[in-house]
Amino acid sequence: MQTNTLDDRVGRLIGPERGTTIVGDTLSIKVLQAVSAGLAMEPDRKVILSDDGNFPTDLYMVEGLIKLKDAGYELRTPDPEDVMASITDEVAVVMVTEVDYCTGRKHGMKAIINKAHDVGAVIVWDLAHSVGAVPVDVAGTDTDFAIGCTYKYLNGGPGAPAFIYVAPRLMDIVEPALSGWYDVDMDDLRSRSIELDELFIREVETRCPAVTFARPRNPQERGSHISFRFENGYSCMQASIASGIIGDFRSPDIMRFGFTPLFIDETDILHARACGHSGFPRALISDSSFQKGVCNGRKAICFE
Repeated sequence: MQTNTLDDRVGRLIGPERGTTIVGDTLSIKVLQAVSAGLAMEPDRKVILSDDGNFPTDLYMVEGLIKLKDAGYELRTPDPEDVMASITDEVAVVMVTEVDYCTGRKHGMKAIINKAHDVGAVIVWDLAHSVGAVPVDVAGTDTDFAIGCTYKYLNGGPGAPAFIYVAPRLMDIVEPALSGWYDVDMDDLRSRSIELDELFIREVETRCPAVTFARPRNPQERGSHISFRFENGYSCMQASIASGIIGDFRSPDIMRFGFTPLFIDETDILHARACGHSGFPRALISDSSFQKGVCNGRKAICFE
């Protein structure tokens, strides 16, 4: 779930007008959306042009789209050096990645865009290896569509969302290939978070009398993670992690467990209960490999 504020914060890194960049989904989905929209703009053309150095998943998505449409489309992938010469009036969409994921080779964005527009083709730029690393100006170069991810040079990490840019002049022309409601009701999400928290608290307090709930008891006065105090909290947390229940430790004695209601349900809580009930025997907790500062024979990183 993203906001318009985040959209424009990411967008300003690629030089668009405000309100023309949307954050969400995965890069593969954005490839499908952009190329599909481009094809709809040129219904009498059947060629999608990329290059053989493009990221394989981009090409896989286009191949899948061609099969899905089953309307005689063709994907052409010349060598990167031959893309310019391959832009002809047969081409509906030119889809290229500005910076080659493997070699680091950089396409000339402005020249390719100009050639594509001269022959009436739509341009889709993949900026996965550009945004946050090299200057990009989608507005100044008159880009039609641009897509990219936030988990590379923007350091979003695995699973971070992608983005798509659509030129303002196309806003009233294109239609989304995948339409629907992309929102989450935060009140429902919060209620779900509290339900999971309360279930976990009950299960732990029933089965682990040695630990103490760290407050606040009122769910309206806390966030979506639960903390318990235990004098052997560090070693207990290491044993918990070893058994598959991932939490973290905060000095001096806090064991902390976070609950993401978009991804966790009662089944996960009950699984954690089962593992926890059998996973914290005194012999395991007292094992020297779980003592503070040592983990699997190596010095552990302690979050103080």
